[in-house]
Amino acid sequence: MRARGYRVSLWDVVAANAWSDMIVMSHNIWSGYGNDCMCNVVLDVKAGAGHAFRYQGAGASIWSGEDWYVNDSGLMVAETSLSDGAAGNPRGVPLFVRVRRAIQYDASITGVVKTLRARYNGGYPGEWLIGDAKTGEIASLQLGRRVSDLRRTRRGFYDSSNWVTEPNLRREARAPQPSIKNGAYARYVRWGQLWALEHGRIDAEVARTMLADHRDVYPGRDAPGPRAICSHGEVDTAGKESGSAGGACDAKVVTSDMALGGMRFLARWGHPCGAAFDTDDFLSRHPGWRAGDDAFAVTGLLTFARGAPNPWTAVGPF
Repeated sequence: MRARGYRVSLWDVVAANAWSDMIVMSHNIWSGYGNDCMCNVVLDVKAGAGHAFRYQGAGASIWSGEDWYVNDSGLMVAETSLSDGAAGNPRGVPLFVRVRRAIQYDASITGVVKTLRARYNGGYPGEWLIGDAKTGEIASLQLGRRVSDLRRTRRGFYDSSNWVTEPNLRREARAPQPSIKNGAYARYVRWGQLWALEHGRIDAEVARTMLADHRDVYPGRDAPGPRAICSHGEVDTAGKESGSAGGACDAKVVTSDMALGGMRFLARWGHPCGAAFDTDDFLSRHPGWRAGDDAFAVTGLLTFARGAPNPWTAVGPF
């Protein structure tokens, strides 16, 4: 079948009409540009038991570390950290073991939640966003040091921007009061605004636009600084050049159709908006970065800049 010169298949028609049942998950890593410069790798795993799965990470890592997973049962999993300095339980199961078990052996949101909670060691408080492409259900699991909170829905939107939202976790983490001057809370507010603008029509393209959003809700204008979803830490809140070399350094998007159609997803290394980070200019303005004890940091910056930004790339099937 053709329409205006384009070949249209049955599945194109199905997808066009099934927009209200589509799950879309997107994620970007916030980090120093040189810290995670080696994590632009997608690992494709077909283990001897359990599900095949893909994740973003560094070479030879057995878990993501960058909080992005898809498995062949249609599970989509991402995470953001919620607080630091948690007191771990040495008898608990480390995070990398629990999340590896979840993505390899679980096929439902219930299974993932059970695995992540099982013998939790409290060592990494975070919010896990989970989607099941088979059922159309999504979930938010916030894990604190000792408490947790779970929300699930088949019609809605969950976001995570390093801002603790649940009362029990807020008390445990002694979370600050809401202020749009706070970058995490500012992004939380902006995600709510984007949801209000786009709900009912969020697809892969809209998700990519959301990740590239530069709106700073504090001054109420576009400003790609540290409070924007597409953060450019090298630009301060007044729009001037700053001494920070960190922010949103990648972007990934997956839909339920992609997850079930060969664990495919879209990915970009570098700022989600596609802007480049000029390492030479940054280092010329901040010569202290070239000091001998920062040699690793400089190498990381140069490594990051060589690969960023890359175009949006379709990952899989391999």
